[in-house]
Amino acid sequence: MATQVSSFPRQKLAFNAKNAEWRKSVCDWSDRKIYYSDSVVRKSFIRKRINYNLVNGILDLNDMSLILNPDNTDASYVPENIQHYPIMLGKLNLLLGEERKRRFD
Repeated sequence: MATQVSSFPRQKLAFNAKNAEWRKSVCDWSDRKIYYSDSVVRKSFIRKRINYNLVNGILDLNDMSLILNPDNTDASYVPENIQHYPIMLGKLNLLLGEERKRRFD
């Protein structure tokens, strides 16, 4: 954890020392720390986002490339797009409705 904090650009500087290069280093540091880094929390956020997209009918073929084309072959039988059938959406909506009707204790 100390390495993460120490890599943050120094903040206690005079205003005239905070030039464009310093601002860029602060933005680059924060950009590395947002949603797509390799930490456990961020991975769960990415998985949650993929699940939300699936419920909303948005498919990403990059997520399924390991299943559809495990050897990265350039073959004609590998699909370029897939029709999404939301078969779980009705069941999820039913569970959501039942949970909302349930009395809060």
